[in-house]
Amino acid sequence: MSFKIDQILVNSINGITIVIRVLIKEYNYKKMGKFFVAISMILSGVTYSQGDIQIAQKHLENGDIKKSKIILESRLKSNPNDEKAILLLGDIASFEKNWDVALSNYKKLLNNDPGNADFNFRYGGVLGLKAITVSRIKAVVYIPDIKKYLEKATELDPQHIKSRRALVELYMQLPGLLGGSEAKAQRFANELKKIAPLEGALSHAYILKQTGKENEAKNLVQKALDKITSPYTSSSQNYLNYEFGKIAAEYNIDHQQGLKLLDAYIANYNYKDMHAPEWAYYRKAQIHHQLDNKSEATKFIDKALALNSDFEEAKLEKKKIQKL
Repeated sequence: MSFKIDQILVNSINGITIVIRVLIKEYNYKKMGKFFVAISMILSGVTYSQGDIQIAQKHLENGDIKKSKIILESRLKSNPNDEKAILLLGDIASFEKNWDVALSNYKKLLNNDPGNADFNFRYGGVLGLKAITVSRIKAVVYIPDIKKYLEKATELDPQHIKSRRALVELYMQLPGLLGGSEAKAQRFANELKKIAPLEGALSHAYILKQTGKENEAKNLVQKALDKITSPYTSSSQNYLNYEFGKIAAEYNIDHQQGLKLLDAYIANYNYKDMHAPEWAYYRKAQIHHQLDNKSEATKFIDKALALNSDFEEAKLEKKKIQKL
């Protein structure tokens, strides 16, 4: 394989895993679908307490992963096939970037319930995340399975949003010789538009931008922003506060709406969110820079750097702000 193709592959894998990671982190445990509901009903009859799962989740919400893991691992000792404990441990492993552990847990779930869309999505998504940690040649081997499991999720659940968003980016990032396809990306974006119009707009805008139609992409995201009447309050949708705030910053549009959404993201930030708070402060600084508000831009870029002194994008932005 030539260096050029190697580099295309690296860029492709790096690109698609950003959205996969976000979507995995944003899974709403309270809305797990009919497959888990059925399992939960069965498990409700066993003798051990269901309360420890709730306690474990509470620890996660409070950022205490260690305590949560202790509870979940203890629970598995008494019931090695406890679906919810395996799922949460898989999600924790994913959050900690322990890809092999996450894959092992998700594979257990898939073996027990291959018809579960979310299990297929998780397994395919983490394969994508692991792909960026291995050699370029090995990464090629992962691509067929990444597509296989993500597409399986869409087949099993016609309403599955996250797998469709991931597939749009996957097919737009991959070169044709590795299975990239704008037509397939458009198909999943069209499906997404029907079930989640705003996220469909994000996917269509992404395709437009990738194909050099930035003005059309800008008009589309502006229309999407206009439809957001207030910030998202659900933890499972907090990532959308960041995504639309980011769009406001990147496209230099709807500044006040963008700032409001980023404030909501910071206030509601939780263990499921992919982007650390410094990214939201960075985006706020960008918006204030666009508004020629040097003092506010400086304040927020300093907050970003206080949280992450190695934040290269923020260092570059600060240099730009200082020139105002």
